[in-house]
Amino acid sequence: MSKYCFTCGGQGLVDKVCPECGHAPAGSDSKLSQMSSFSQVKANTETTLVEEGSAEIVQPAYKGIFWNRRILENDNTEKLPEKFDIAGRYNDRLFVRFLDQLTKIDGIFKEGGIPNKSVYIIAPPGYSKTVFAYSCMQHALANGYSVAPLIDTIELKRLLVLASEKLDYKLYGRFSYDDYMSSDVVFVTVTHTYYRYDAYSVLDELINRRARLGLATFVLSRYSLKTLYKWDKLGSLDSLKNSSSKDGRKYPSVVAYVEPRQER
Repeated sequence: MSKYCFTCGGQGLVDKVCPECGHAPAGSDSKLSQMSSFSQVKANTETTLVEEGSAEIVQPAYKGIFWNRRILENDNTEKLPEKFDIAGRYNDRLFVRFLDQLTKIDGIFKEGGIPNKSVYIIAPPGYSKTVFAYSCMQHALANGYSVAPLIDTIELKRLLVLASEKLDYKLYGRFSYDDYMSSDVVFVTVTHTYYRYDAYSVLDELINRRARLGLATFVLSRYSLKTLYKWDKLGSLDSLKNSSSKDGRKYPSVVAYVEPRQER
């Protein structure tokens, strides 16, 4: 049995030979493979955060890399339905549900759309959250949407605060508040530093502002819901409890996986 490729999943990359297994490019019929770079968008796109010649939206290490659930499945075979515990139950049904939910979101982006609900994506390190985000961002760019760069909550707070004091402020001299806030697609990750403890008031502000513009927001976190609620002294996460609301952009859904007996 040949070794499974954890770079392309055995499917090949879109625009180049896979550096791990040598698989040929997946083909030239994809919109993604026709793009000279993933910062390029369709001519009718109204705005991009990054102008020609400046920094890329998608980091070079993630260009041409697309999320594939089989990579996670092959890395976690003991958690799949084919593996049963003594009582005859799935070893980890939450893991399968997590994959199903990510697959649904991924499918929307692949088909040229954007989910109409904001989402918290929560999982431990090593569960492809960043790969997933950049994959969705590349699909969105290929379909002509404006896409914000992936930043963390410290950078987000800096943008919100300084832009309120200086209207022409640009994060790193490139990304303006208006362009960031009005981007069709925004992924943001929770910082791993000490400042993670107050990250959720910043995220709540971002989600609310974008919801008023009719836009969804996608948040990546390695910290479990139990941990988030423990840190949330201001009640910023109360919106997650309002799952019955019809405003899915303001009240996020949660796609979460916590390894058994390892929730912090």
